[in-house]
Amino acid sequence: MKIYVHIGSDKTGTTSIQNTLTRSRNALKKCGILYPQLEKAPHQEILARELLSGNKGPGWEAFEKHLKSSNENVILSSEMLCGVGEADILRLKDWLNSHEVKIIAYIRKSDEYLESGAMQRLKSCKSRVDFFRLYRKLKWLPAIFNPLVYISGFKPLFVFRWSKVFGKENLYVRPYCKSQWVDGNLISDFMSTLGFSSQVKNLRQMPLKKNITPNIYTIFAMSTFATTSRPSMRHQFSEVMTQKYGQVMKQPVSSRFKRYMALAISNIILKRVSSEFNCPPPVKKKLLAGFAPGESSIAGKSQQLLLEFSIHQKKQVNRLRRKLALKDAQQPQP
Repeated sequence: MKIYVHIGSDKTGTTSIQNTLTRSRNALKKCGILYPQLEKAPHQEILARELLSGNKGPGWEAFEKHLKSSNENVILSSEMLCGVGEADILRLKDWLNSHEVKIIAYIRKSDEYLESGAMQRLKSCKSRVDFFRLYRKLKWLPAIFNPLVYISGFKPLFVFRWSKVFGKENLYVRPYCKSQWVDGNLISDFMSTLGFSSQVKNLRQMPLKKNITPNIYTIFAMSTFATTSRPSMRHQFSEVMTQKYGQVMKQPVSSRFKRYMALAISNIILKRVSSEFNCPPPVKKKLLAGFAPGESSIAGKSQQLLLEFSIHQKKQVNRLRRKLALKDAQQPQP
């Protein structure tokens, strides 16, 4: 039995991989591959949380029961694992001591990490005031003093922490770049890297729900929901804006110089990754064009999106009312 641990990193299609493995759980089991269900979510983040706590909890207890009752190869997936320290990785090796473990990780370009990291921080803002305070900091703080530049640039270093503990021969590193994947497909690339290329045809090739980053206008509008609405409303607004109205990230928040600086840092690391793990660096793409919009532009466009969302919600309510009325009319009268 082998245990394959998918550690991310974040923003490299982990949601797509996890959803496919979840939907294909029965088909994989017939092929001798176990993707255990430990909680309602499609990932095994509970194992990472308990690993960080230092104590085995219900997640690890359930996982170990799976191992005792099965002889299949096991796949685990949690992007949370890419950020753990060496002590936590050593603990994981100790907890999986009696099994052969293989690690798989995907890496992407540092300028993309920089932008997604900036957007993620803005999404956490609880009010308009907090949003603009952070937005000004991200926009105007010089690159040399901006921690996100260094976090993004040094991001690929996480693979060396894992290789130090498990050995580089047990670590598979792949670029997050469609043109470099097997068959140009992330799932095919993931399964083929693990040595399960023959099982790819058994996976349910359905449209995948991806984590799409909203644009700056949508994220600003989301900050207005924080104190007046439930988190579910923020999520629903983001879904409607990105899927129905196409309000996805197309404009950069960080300056071109900051993105080039992050790339310059990571290029040195990626050369070492390429030589040690036989992983081609992600193909260079053009940087996002344009400049970060002004605050008045953000406020104005966000108001328009909130109006569109209110109209959309009203249409949804009216559609539901008509459906219920039609259903009542079709029922036989006593």
